[in-house]
Amino acid sequence: MTGHEVSYLSKDFATSLCANTGWREPEFHDIDLKWSFENEQHLGRFLGLLLANKASFSEADSVAAAKHYLGVRDTDDGLSLDWPMTMMTSSALPGYE
Repeated sequence: MTGHEVSYLSKDFATSLCANTGWREPEFHDIDLKWSFENEQHLGRFLGLLLANKASFSEADSVAAAKHYLGVRDTDDGLSLDWPMTMMTSSALPGYE
């Protein structure tokens, strides 16, 4: 949508990577993050820089994509951006520490 290309580490791939490299089976934790911004201009600038958007995508394009795919809500202080993430934790097996 915004020209940003990304590859996500799937849970299956992360689990196999741990198994093959001396780590215990990972645990996955979903985190419901909400980031606050003063206004749409600040949100658009942040997303454009974070995602290294191509020049053909404006900050307004980034805001529109965030509203569509992630969720943006008005707050008393500005805007709240929904940014769900998954955290993976694991520890080294004995002998791999």
